[in-house]
Amino acid sequence: MPDAHHSLVIQAFLVELQPYYFFWSLVEHLSVTVSEMLQRVNRYVVVEALVAGKREDQKQPRAESSRGLPPALKEKDGKT
Repeated sequence: MPDAHHSLVIQAFLVELQPYYFFWSLVEHLSVTVSEMLQRVNRYVVVEALVAGKREDQKQPRAESSRGLPPALKEKDGKT
């Protein structure tokens, strides 16, 4: 979208990106071009996706038993 009007791009950010602080960080650190702003948005989205993935990983229960050795160590010791 290199030809998109700046106000249209900013309106899209307001509608789609909920975090208030992110929008104001874009305003405080103005980019020279829309493509620079989109690069910053892309980096933000990637980081948010990684953080959300880590949150999901932490919510899942652990499969290994809380007592005894982990399965890999049990096999090495000859215990099953």
